[in-house]
Amino acid sequence: MNKKIILVNRLLQRIDKKLYRAESTNRHIIRWRLISFTAGFIILVISLFQSSFRFPLYGTALFCFGCFVFLVIWDTQLKKKILRWQLWQKIKRENLARLQLDWKQIPAKDYPIPSQPSQHPYARDLDIIGDRSLLRLLDTTVSARGAKFLMDWLLYPEANREKLSRRQLLVKELKRRSLFRDKLTLEALCISDKEINGNTIASHLQTPGLSWISRILHLEIVLLIASVFAFSGWYWFSFPPLLWGIPYFIYILIFLFSLPYLAPIFHRAISLQLEFKKLEAVFFHLENRVSLQTPELARCCTLFRDKENKPSSFIKKISHVCDALSIQGNGLVHGGVNMLFPWDFFFVYRWKKLCQKILNVFPLWMDCLGKIEAASALANLANNNPEYTIPSLEINKGPSETGIQAQNMGHPLIPTKKRKTNNFLLKGLGSLALITGSNMSGKSTFLKTLGINLCLAQAGGFVCASSLKSSFFRIYGCIRINDSVTEGLSYFYMEVKRLKAILDATQDRNAPPVLALIDEIFKGTNNRERIIGSIYYIRALLQNNFLGLISTHDLEVTLVSREQKKILNFHFQDTIENKRIKFDYCLRPGICPTTNALKILQFEGMPVPFGNEYTPADSS
Repeated sequence: MNKKIILVNRLLQRIDKKLYRAESTNRHIIRWRLISFTAGFIILVISLFQSSFRFPLYGTALFCFGCFVFLVIWDTQLKKKILRWQLWQKIKRENLARLQLDWKQIPAKDYPIPSQPSQHPYARDLDIIGDRSLLRLLDTTVSARGAKFLMDWLLYPEANREKLSRRQLLVKELKRRSLFRDKLTLEALCISDKEINGNTIASHLQTPGLSWISRILHLEIVLLIASVFAFSGWYWFSFPPLLWGIPYFIYILIFLFSLPYLAPIFHRAISLQLEFKKLEAVFFHLENRVSLQTPELARCCTLFRDKENKPSSFIKKISHVCDALSIQGNGLVHGGVNMLFPWDFFFVYRWKKLCQKILNVFPLWMDCLGKIEAASALANLANNNPEYTIPSLEINKGPSETGIQAQNMGHPLIPTKKRKTNNFLLKGLGSLALITGSNMSGKSTFLKTLGINLCLAQAGGFVCASSLKSSFFRIYGCIRINDSVTEGLSYFYMEVKRLKAILDATQDRNAPPVLALIDEIFKGTNNRERIIGSIYYIRALLQNNFLGLISTHDLEVTLVSREQKKILNFHFQDTIENKRIKFDYCLRPGICPTTNALKILQFEGMPVPFGNEYTPADSS
């Protein structure tokens, strides 16, 4: 068993023991809480009928009620600890599911995926998005911004050397800090399991049309003070009651008239209560858990390390304002408080001032949080798989140095026990690897393996290989093609459209080179036209800004390698043992010497001849 799995299981066992003891203590506290309250109540009732022992009984009852209050406070604190242990257990179980690729236990989210994911160059082809995808495996974020950053890093990588180097360094630092990563998630979940939506919060922080609130607040305070002085004069010096009644009446009238205009602010405040409390906890964690031992993480958290303008302090203030405005939910309390003090106007004014202060800097806070969360997700994958390595990516290399070199490269979405690794080298702009092999021998999986590891590398993460050196590429895939019933397009036509998009992309020589991953080229048409189309398509590709891998069943396609030195042949093969086909999934140089389609048909009982002989039916 994987050492990491053993460690996580041991930690879960310790958490289970702590939870069992805490829940057992909680049950005892509830029992003694009931006993102390009941005893105090009974003794208090008895003391009412015992004049001689009244004071000792009062003291005993007071002691019982004191014990009750102490037990209530203890129980409240213990329940918070139990909640934290339960959430910690949840985090570790999800991490265990990620280690074991147990997809049923890995949480699934609704991602803001491209509006037409089928048109993305590789999102579906390489399983970056989807039910059993890399994005789902990676995503440990608690904010929508973090999930968006993670998805963008995987789907829209930037060819920026400095950004990529800094991101790799941040992932390296966070890999070592599993407690920091887990507590970032824990602090958010302790408030609620709802995802933090920065865009929603930012839109609610915009409060146009309240420029009059400060003038009305000052007017209400003046009217209230005038009413108090006039009331004192009426009470002490018999002034006419109208002197205090009129200003107070105006005060109440303004309050009632303004309620419809303040209602949207109340709704916003109530809807954002949990969001702000969660942000306060997360920001406080970032402010206090970042050390100089992780310089890149400290640089990313510069905004959170400003002692004079701590984000958590601003969020705490606005969270208190939300709590104050939420009394509108209780009509009696809301009305009574506003009769004595212009509560609504004061806290709406505070809301407006605080929103103005943080409105411009809030997106920067959320971007900082999102980047740290996305890097933490990549670091979690690396920490779960110690055999993964940080890749070496080169940007803007010369044509002769453009290429890929991988050692012991495997697919991160295949369980470790079933995963097969391969070495691969393809160098020089315009180079092409033609991969042949039998059905189910591993051709498609190898294309996906290379593509998904490059996605991880270009996102700034660790890769499933002992080493990977690569140029920066624009990745294009033609692996998972589906027909379009709604558009009336056949499989073959959809494949042609994708292949044309790849060809068009290779003609841009000012952008990074294209890495084309094409599985079973032109398999949507007949054998003769497929071979002709494949050869001419390959010839066209080789003239452009391109590096690629193409898999095919048609051995005739490999003949094009005789006329082009930049085309290399690789293959996967199989063996027959006891009428069963076995695959070793090892990539070998050269053209595949075997085929297995007829063998599979034979073993499944299909009516095909043994061997490759073919006897046509009688014409009669």
